[in-house]
Amino acid sequence: MVSISREPVALISDKFLSFTVDMAQVVGRDWWHPDTRRIWSLTGANHTEPFDFSRKRLRNMAKNLAPAFLKIGGTKSDDVFYAVDSKNPGKDYGSVLTMDMWGSINDFAKECGLDLFFSINAGKGPRKNKQWTGDNAREFLEYSKEKGYEIPVFGFGNEPNGYIIKGLNWFVSGRQYARDVIKVRELIDELYPGSRLAAGSSSFWPYLGEFFPVMRQFLKNNTSKVDIVAWHHYPQQSSRIPFATRRAKPFLLLDPKKLDAVSRWAAKVESWKEKYSPSSALWLAETGHAQAGGEPGLSDTFVSGFWWLDQLGLLAKKGQEVVVRQTLSGAHYGLIDDESLDPNPDYWNSVLWKMLMGTKVYDAESKEDIRCYAHSARDEKSIVLLLLNLDKEYSKKIDLGNTLPKEVFMLSSDDLFGRNVFLNGKLLRISEDGTLPDLLPVETTEESIELKPTSYAFIRFLKNTSPE
Repeated sequence: MVSISREPVALISDKFLSFTVDMAQVVGRDWWHPDTRRIWSLTGANHTEPFDFSRKRLRNMAKNLAPAFLKIGGTKSDDVFYAVDSKNPGKDYGSVLTMDMWGSINDFAKECGLDLFFSINAGKGPRKNKQWTGDNAREFLEYSKEKGYEIPVFGFGNEPNGYIIKGLNWFVSGRQYARDVIKVRELIDELYPGSRLAAGSSSFWPYLGEFFPVMRQFLKNNTSKVDIVAWHHYPQQSSRIPFATRRAKPFLLLDPKKLDAVSRWAAKVESWKEKYSPSSALWLAETGHAQAGGEPGLSDTFVSGFWWLDQLGLLAKKGQEVVVRQTLSGAHYGLIDDESLDPNPDYWNSVLWKMLMGTKVYDAESKEDIRCYAHSARDEKSIVLLLLNLDKEYSKKIDLGNTLPKEVFMLSSDDLFGRNVFLNGKLLRISEDGTLPDLLPVETTEESIELKPTSYAFIRFLKNTSPE
């Protein structure tokens, strides 16, 4: 039987599920090569054209995920020069963000109902003697303010603990990073008062955690009091990179112990935040099914949904305010295939999460061997359950404990490693212009439901219910 706490255990943002477009995609830099068998790289090895934000189908598909933050970040955000005028970037800049590119990002976000989360360059380019100088960032923010661009959240740096292994050949200490953040904070307060600053952004690897530790030292020396403590985590690594602490495997993330592993790192970051920056929010500011572009045949298939929905449920219950998915489109971990603009299964999962799950999070438990999460409904008037059956062989009969009228959104596939998603037995297809089909539930008053092997379901109670 499913039991739900009487009172919420956490409150999350209405933009809890958010997503990225990587700076490498924006400017047309090295991105993840589609052939994982031949190309090993830590930062991508396939040159791409600048991202086309004007595609109507993509815009309509992004609108279906609003409200959300659109994060512009990633490794290449730390070597980009903001080309406000005709100045030539120095030798330590690797790419250029033109103001036309920047304008297209803002136009896309505004039309799609998205709030920008922009990561400011913390790399070698804007540094002198390892100390960050804000000249280029100031020009960029002054230009953005003059244009009337809204930037509710700024980040600073992408995984500074990993600079030394990403071809940047240098290391910034937590103390230095804290001094840099003070300068960024002052710049934002001057030009964008009221905008929030997210900082930290260390990457936590499976088993290993935060290699070359930076975050704790940063928070200990953080006198600027950042608004958001940000961190990154991927549960496994794709076959694109030459070394891994947990290589992506077909059934790996159907193991409850592997799914629970994110809680270890979330708890560690939360403990540092509570000790050194208790007033800050906590965001998982970058995550995906498999680090380094995702794993073909896994990250873009139905099996990824068990990890994605379970991680959303776990971290919401732990009070993480926002979770940012890498990426909206592109590589194999994207919600959308960037060439065809066809939805990957996690796009459908994300749409249904947005449609159904509200901001109040309850503790939910089940005696049956399933994963179980509970939120207020999107309209805050009732309760929605998310149930996941990880078992590859056996169905699970779930006792819901009441005969109230309810709507069932049952999701399944004819191939665990395929891209087809069926909602209550009907294949989901998006229209040519990116408009959603009718996402229709099955109504029932039955006290129990059956979850078939490797399937999951959202269940929305129709009456104004409160947990009992």
